[in-house]
Amino acid sequence: MTTAPDIEIRQLREDEFDEAALCDRTAFSTFLGLPKPAAFRPGADVIGPRSRAWREASLALTENGRLAGIALMMRWGSVAIVGPVTVLPEDWGKGYARRLMDELVRRAEAAGVEDMALITHVQSPTHVRLYESFGFEMQRVTTIMVKQPGDAIGMDGCNVISADDDKAVARLVQGARVATDEVLPGLDLSSEITSVANENTGEFVVVQGDTPGANGFAICHYGPGSEASTGQYYVKFACVRSDEDATAHFAALLQACEARSAILGADTIIAGTSTARTHAYEAMKSAGFRAIINCIAMMRPAGNLHNRPNVMAIDDWR
Repeated sequence: MTTAPDIEIRQLREDEFDEAALCDRTAFSTFLGLPKPAAFRPGADVIGPRSRAWREASLALTENGRLAGIALMMRWGSVAIVGPVTVLPEDWGKGYARRLMDELVRRAEAAGVEDMALITHVQSPTHVRLYESFGFEMQRVTTIMVKQPGDAIGMDGCNVISADDDKAVARLVQGARVATDEVLPGLDLSSEITSVANENTGEFVVVQGDTPGANGFAICHYGPGSEASTGQYYVKFACVRSDEDATAHFAALLQACEARSAILGADTIIAGTSTARTHAYEAMKSAGFRAIINCIAMMRPAGNLHNRPNVMAIDDWR
């Protein structure tokens, strides 16, 4: 007689972060056909920063005490961004991803989150069906884009705020809310700004103005311990206010981020946007960015959030 496995879903412990990262890399490298786990987002730390930013939404699934799967979310104000949700390949087909998603949805609802969003691989019907069963609906493609930084690019119209400048970061948190509230009421990137500052995993590029971030800002990762892969300058989120200066401010922000990537010696600058944000997508292509990964955005409940043609924003929900 076969004994049913002992399954537990609980908060991921900090002493499990390395094992959780290996689970994540193993699952994605297997799915994508990469030669080894380390080939997936090499040098990036997704688990640690996200887990510490929202501990209650950092989950481990164990089978007989063995870590078999993980699931995380990011809290962006009224929006919860799901991911990664990964299960070790030897445990695929056991329904563990469904159990993790069920708990994530429960915790998001308990936290009062209004919307949930994620991106997944559109070429995988299994992934899409899983998320659809929880009420997520497919939207437009999100494209992850890269560019090699140029040599002679300036910072015209923008400034840099260091992660260790506590006073400037505190002002940025306030100013950023002005910009994000125009993009989508309730959207709030305070947790991402605070995470980069606390972990010293990057910097912030801001459009000049009386209040840092109010006209526009970018949250940028680079170096060890950050979510950037080795050699990357990773723009995780950026947006500008939706006003008559939006196009010029967005172009300045792109140029300034590229300048910073060159100054820091990055091989590439990487950033993503929804193709539903047609103005931002075209601006990025005009600036020389080229797509390397296309994913599908999914929302719960169905809707566009800030994926609208006139929204000038960058974000990467991977």
